Amino acid sequence: AGYGQHALNRTADWWLAIIGAIIFTTLQMQDMPDVKGDAARNRKTIPLVYGDSVARYSIAVPVVAWSLICPTFWELGMLG
Repeated sequence: AGYGQHALNRTADWWLAIIGAIIFTTLQMQDMPDVKGDAARNRKTIPLVYGDSVARYSIAVPVVAWSLICPTFWELGMLG
Protein backbone atom coordinates (compact mmCIF):
# COMPACT_ATOMS: atom_id res chain seq x y z
CA ALA A 1 0.00 0.00 0.00
CA GLY A 2 1.36 3.36 -0.88
CA TYR A 3 1.48 6.30 -3.19
CA GLY A 4 0.86 5.59 -6.85
CA GLN A 5 -0.74 2.22 -6.35
CA HIS A 6 -4.04 3.31 -7.92
CA ALA A 7 -4.54 5.41 -11.02
CA LEU A 8 -7.60 7.49 -11.80
CA ASN A 9 -9.50 6.55 -14.91
CA ARG A 10 -11.20 8.89 -17.39
CA THR A 11 -14.50 8.76 -15.46
CA ALA A 12 -12.76 9.92 -12.29
CA ASP A 13 -11.08 12.76 -14.18
CA TRP A 14 -14.44 13.94 -15.52
CA TRP A 15 -16.10 13.60 -12.11
CA LEU A 16 -13.38 15.69 -10.45
CA ALA A 17 -13.87 18.35 -13.15
CA ILE A 18 -17.62 18.33 -12.53
CA ILE A 19 -17.14 18.67 -8.77
CA GLY A 20 -14.83 21.64 -9.38
CA ALA A 21 -17.41 23.23 -11.68
CA ILE A 22 -20.15 22.70 -9.07
CA ILE A 23 -18.05 24.48 -6.46
CA PHE A 24 -17.12 27.28 -8.86
CA THR A 25 -20.72 27.90 -9.98
CA THR A 26 -22.23 27.89 -6.48
CA LEU A 27 -19.46 29.56 -4.47
CA GLN A 28 -21.31 32.89 -4.34
CA MET A 29 -23.86 31.25 -2.01
CA GLN A 30 -21.61 32.21 0.89
CA ASP A 31 -22.22 35.91 0.11
CA MET A 32 -25.95 35.74 0.84
CA PRO A 33 -26.11 35.72 4.67
CA ASP A 34 -23.87 38.73 5.35
CA VAL A 35 -25.00 41.35 2.86
CA LYS A 36 -25.11 44.07 5.54
CA GLY A 37 -21.59 43.27 6.72
CA ASP A 38 -20.27 43.17 3.16
CA ALA A 39 -21.89 46.53 2.42
CA ALA A 40 -20.35 48.02 5.56
CA ARG A 41 -16.92 46.83 4.38
CA ASN A 42 -17.59 48.07 0.84
CA ARG A 43 -17.12 44.60 -0.63
CA LYS A 44 -18.26 43.96 -4.18
CA THR A 45 -20.30 40.75 -3.90
CA ILE A 46 -22.92 39.53 -6.39
CA PRO A 47 -25.87 40.40 -4.10
CA LEU A 48 -24.56 43.94 -3.64
CA VAL A 49 -23.48 44.59 -7.23
CA TYR A 50 -26.36 42.92 -9.11
CA GLY A 51 -29.10 42.68 -6.48
CA ASP A 52 -30.76 39.96 -4.46
CA SER A 53 -32.85 38.46 -7.29
CA VAL A 54 -29.90 38.05 -9.65
CA ALA A 55 -27.84 36.55 -6.83
CA ARG A 56 -30.55 34.03 -5.98
CA TYR A 57 -31.02 33.02 -9.63
CA SER A 58 -27.25 32.73 -10.05
CA ILE A 59 -27.39 30.05 -7.36
CA ALA A 60 -30.71 28.37 -8.22
CA VAL A 61 -30.05 27.84 -11.93
CA PRO A 62 -26.72 26.03 -11.49
CA VAL A 63 -28.13 23.92 -8.63
CA VAL A 64 -31.00 22.76 -10.87
CA ALA A 65 -28.59 22.15 -13.75
CA TRP A 66 -26.17 20.14 -11.61
CA SER A 67 -29.11 18.19 -10.17
CA LEU A 68 -29.80 16.99 -13.70
CA ILE A 69 -26.22 16.68 -14.95
CA CYS A 70 -24.83 14.59 -12.08
CA PRO A 71 -27.35 11.72 -12.25
CA THR A 72 -27.06 11.76 -16.03
CA PHE A 73 -23.27 11.48 -15.77
CA TRP A 74 -23.64 8.37 -13.60
CA GLU A 75 -26.39 7.04 -15.90
CA LEU A 76 -29.00 7.04 -13.14
CA GLY A 77 -32.72 7.41 -13.62
CA MET A 78 -34.58 10.42 -12.26
CA LEU A 79 -35.32 8.54 -9.02
CA GLY A 80 -31.89 6.99 -8.67
